[in-house]
Amino acid sequence: GGDGTHRFPKLYGRHSNYGRLHTPKLSSKEFYEHFRFAREDIPRLVLALRMPRQLRTMSGCVMDGEEALLLFLRRMAYPNRLVDLEHFFQRASGYISEMAEEVRLHLDKSARLLVLRFDHVRIVPMIPVFAAAFKAKGCPLPHCWALLDGTFRNFCRPAKDGYAGTAQRIQWSGHKRHHGNNHQGLETPDGIVVEMHGPFEGRTHDQRMLKESGLLERIVQYCKLWAFCGGVYLLILFYVFGDRGYAHGNPALQVPYKGAALTARQTGYNLSMSKMRQPVEWSFGKVGRYFAFVDFYKNQKLYLQPVASYWQIACMLKNCHSCLYGNQTSRYFLVPTPELEGHLKNAFRD
Repeated sequence: GGDGTHRFPKLYGRHSNYGRLHTPKLSSKEFYEHFRFAREDIPRLVLALRMPRQLRTMSGCVMDGEEALLLFLRRMAYPNRLVDLEHFFQRASGYISEMAEEVRLHLDKSARLLVLRFDHVRIVPMIPVFAAAFKAKGCPLPHCWALLDGTFRNFCRPAKDGYAGTAQRIQWSGHKRHHGNNHQGLETPDGIVVEMHGPFEGRTHDQRMLKESGLLERIVQYCKLWAFCGGVYLLILFYVFGDRGYAHGNPALQVPYKGAALTARQTGYNLSMSKMRQPVEWSFGKVGRYFAFVDFYKNQKLYLQPVASYWQIACMLKNCHSCLYGNQTSRYFLVPTPELEGHLKNAFRD
């Protein structure tokens, strides 16, 4: 209603106020806080993620690829309402919603290729380096190259079929006392989450996730390397390490000793490996810290949003952030992160 004088103008295309062409409005620090990447690194990120020159939604909304990526990064950086982003981007909330979904669809294909199964083409040549990094930190396992752990991502109570419906039961985790999805993560000493398999139902146990993911079969297939030991070359299987939630019995996975009557040696081993496992929690925490949109469960709504896709894309963006600016795990193990382009190279294979 009214004469419309109270409405702010809607700016489109390259005139949109998102910081790139309005440097006085956003300082370098503010730009980084809003988008989680420095202004000078955005063109490089656009090329590495192979953003189209122009994106067009089904309803005809058009936006420059770089601006569309920035819009999505701003959306992922912190829990926010579309109406809040209207004032930031000077665009209608419907326009913002459609374009954010278009960017998500573009990034989802890459995220699935990159994090559903570890990129053995890039990872396998680095396995001896990763194992040496663990050993240099005092790891008692000579051929451990990655850390395995599950993560629970909670969301709103599903209301699709009522309080007594199937969706309520299968997504409820009795351990976490919440509704959500489970994912299985694998992290290397350079701080890169090389696999984030899932989603699994909220009630799924870690051991079942491991079996259904096929991770151990892929490790046996790709992680047997020739190593010089005792004056001869031997074919050695490099393995990963998990927590007490996983079972003994597979040479591709090492776990802590279990039981109440442990020897001093076994207790010391468990203590050493407990310290080795801490970095995987750092990585999961960084995803939620830098891309907090996926960490605000009240805004994650199953059957209304692709909550698992958002989490996997957030993991991929976290890896991109680590490639550009480093991370706590990389500094702890003294293993440099990969180049951004090298990390994303095989995310676009056919």
